[in-house]
Amino acid sequence: MKTLLSAIALFACTLTMQAQQETVYRSEIPSKARSFLASYFRSPFNHAVRATDDISTIYEIVLNDKTLIQFSEKGIWTLVDGKGKPVPYKFLDKPIVEYIKANHANEAVTRIERCNSECRLALSNGNAVKLKFDAQGTLVVGNY
Repeated sequence: MKTLLSAIALFACTLTMQAQQETVYRSEIPSKARSFLASYFRSPFNHAVRATDDISTIYEIVLNDKTLIQFSEKGIWTLVDGKGKPVPYKFLDKPIVEYIKANHANEAVTRIERCNSECRLALSNGNAVKLKFDAQGTLVVGNY
């Protein structure tokens, strides 16, 4: 009986620890995120979801062209995923933009992820190339 009660309690804890998701209106997205979308993306806004857990809130925006963009609760982008399609990258730090133009001019950026002080990019023109940059925009790893 104690085992059954423990299992039920563990299951209940697991449910409460998972993120709560809710659909939000464009006006409920942080203003910094709305400005970012207006400045860099042409595809219209399709829908947005706010995921909240005990630690943070994340906004997931999906554009009409299926591009997924994630923002922190402060409106700072953390992920731009074109789902295999090209995404703009002019918002990245200048050294990263220059590196891409100089070394991968014929390839499209299809995914950009900010993780702590690193920026990870996926490029593709049939062959996937992944690049990882540090906070100063210096290439740390290619094909990570």
